[in-house]
Amino acid sequence: MFMCAVCRPLFGVNGEVLLDGKIGIFPFTKQVPAKRSSKNRKADTLETKPIESITKDVTRDCLINKILPPIIAKWPDGATKVLKIQQDNARPHIKDNDPAFKEAAQQSGFSISLVQQPPNLPDTNVNDLGCFMEIMKVQGHNSYKLPHIGKAHLRRTNQLPMDLEVPVELAMQAIAYLRDQGSNQRLEMID
Repeated sequence: MFMCAVCRPLFGVNGEVLLDGKIGIFPFTKQVPAKRSSKNRKADTLETKPIESITKDVTRDCLINKILPPIIAKWPDGATKVLKIQQDNARPHIKDNDPAFKEAAQQSGFSISLVQQPPNLPDTNVNDLGCFMEIMKVQGHNSYKLPHIGKAHLRRTNQLPMDLEVPVELAMQAIAYLRDQGSNQRLEMID
């Protein structure tokens, strides 16, 4: 097993690449001394072995000691230092309020937090130009119809949109609905 760390590329004002987005691939391995001699090595020679059980402690150690240092080292001067690291919802992943991670993530002027990946629902996968707007139109119910935008044709003709625009009226209706339902959490950032 391994943990992969990538980010969106960052470009300067003149289009130059400030950060290519490649942070690193970090295997879950450990160094252990060989118990016996063999034709390939002597006893006590360090061997690389996989970590058999990935726990919260292993994940925390990887984030703090393997992932945060190259992010901080590679991060371009002048770019925002407020970052989010997205994890999937695997059990050994740590929470954002982990004290050791929070301390390590606040060094060198950075403010790095952890967020959980949304559930793996293909309809809301932004990489597939999902149908958030259709879900908003039916107030979160699953009675929506997936729109077909002809993605293959748009890709072939270099017209595939980089961003999907949400009509302001639809966003305001969704916010109003959420407030009516008593969900005021984080809605102040949208207004």
